[in-house]
Amino acid sequence: MTITRFDPSTPPTNPDDIAQEIGEDESPDVLSSDAVKAGNRAAMTDAAEREARLIVGTTQAGARERDFRLSEDRATAERARAQIDAQRGGPTISTALRGEAGEAVSELLRLDDIARQASAIEHRVNAEVGELEAAKAKAAEDALLDGFLSEGWDASASKRAVPPILTPFMAHNEHQRPVGRPEGFAVDVRTRLRRQHAERNAERVRNNLESIEKLLSSRTLSILDSAGTAADALEAAGLSVDASAEDIIEQDDPAVSAAWRAWREAVVRWTEVQSTRRWLAVALSNGFDPKRPLELLNGTDAERISWERQFVGAEVGVRVEGSHMALVWWLAHGRPPAAGVAALDEVEAAQ
Repeated sequence: MTITRFDPSTPPTNPDDIAQEIGEDESPDVLSSDAVKAGNRAAMTDAAEREARLIVGTTQAGARERDFRLSEDRATAERARAQIDAQRGGPTISTALRGEAGEAVSELLRLDDIARQASAIEHRVNAEVGELEAAKAKAAEDALLDGFLSEGWDASASKRAVPPILTPFMAHNEHQRPVGRPEGFAVDVRTRLRRQHAERNAERVRNNLESIEKLLSSRTLSILDSAGTAADALEAAGLSVDASAEDIIEQDDPAVSAAWRAWREAVVRWTEVQSTRRWLAVALSNGFDPKRPLELLNGTDAERISWERQFVGAEVGVRVEGSHMALVWWLAHGRPPAAGVAALDEVEAAQ
């Protein structure tokens, strides 16, 4: 047995044993500043990772919820759009002067001539703005300078110091504008001009209703006559107007093929007529946009009424979408006569 005496003035004789003994219990760097910092960083990293995972999970859940809400909103919007399209006669029916019928109405109304007149007036107003701006600025400048010079004359006559003249004159021209600029008045003129342009467009439509009705009436009679004849020919061949191209090919009959093409042509022409009637309905009931006179104001009710009342004495339901279905409905309901533009007067009364 070896007895080791402790002598504070003598260093340890076996430092490795002491280091090993310490190492068995704890690292000699555990309480060091660097060790504490390293431990804190590790702990913070673990906490940050846990928090990040929590945030990511929450974000993903929120994103899924937002996607679901967005999907629901889009579905609701699509359903609403489909319902509106159905009431208007389907997406193929537009509020526009389309096809041969629309072109004929456009030629009759000559709204482009009103637009030309309005453009000429606005061009003159714009030219006057430049002329008046220059004249008014010169007059204001002369009046201002006369005032400064007058103060200078008065001061010099009284043997007082002449006040600054050029400095206030330049400051006024750089930072102030004459009151009542022509451009400001021109804005009012243009606004009023566009409103009158819109009013003249609507008045032109109203004043030409009788001529428009005659123009469209001859076309609707022709279309319905062609559609009825085609439907009868197809029915005589054991087919319907819903027959496919394959059905027609199997018949191998030129007359049946001609009837099938005539029906399809009637559908296209009916689409053009109903689009034109819808444009007229909106023009009569809502008029033109006073800010953009070439465009109609929105008129969903007028569009719906126009579609529902395309035949005399019968109302087309909202489930009838598109001209093909409308003409099929017409066949099934006794082939009533087409409603003219005069029937659209009811649209104005309904507003």
